[in-house]
Amino acid sequence: MLVAVYPPQPSSELAEALLLAGVDTVSVAEQPQADDWAVAVFELADQPAAALRTARGLVEDLGVRVLVVVGRNQAGLLPGADFVSDFVLNPPDPVELRVRLARLSKLQYVPRPWAEFRLHAVSKTIQNDQQAWDEMLRVHRREGGSWFAPIVAKYWIRRLVAPLIHARRRRLLDQPNP
Repeated sequence: MLVAVYPPQPSSELAEALLLAGVDTVSVAEQPQADDWAVAVFELADQPAAALRTARGLVEDLGVRVLVVVGRNQAGLLPGADFVSDFVLNPPDPVELRVRLARLSKLQYVPRPWAEFRLHAVSKTIQNDQQAWDEMLRVHRREGGSWFAPIVAKYWIRRLVAPLIHARRRRLLDQPNP
């Protein structure tokens, strides 16, 4: 997914969240073609009025959707900004950002791996898998998901077989590499 970002140099928190959310970015200042991207992410950092003026102009000229990243003290600016499609509080959570961007944009197949990783005994994949499932269910429920959705059934099945999965992973990781 290609997302236009304003300001041209976003904060490190926003840049990291966009990277972890798996999106490619282009600066709004480069005036990219609107056919290439569908969502603009605006960070209301030091100059919120200037950012909102730029966002309004972008919506009026190109008709794109705008997601605004705001601090808690700037949330009062949003009721007057009727052109804003959605917002997320700063610092943005990558999962939350990905869900909101997916809601605003069209789905596209990206024929490349999102990440490369390997499993080892102290990896986050092994240590924090329960925390990841809990977070996925919180996002699912917050977005209006049903208790009878497939992800909830997978969660409970995962809870039942988790001891077997962990034992199998430990056994695989204890084997010497060839």
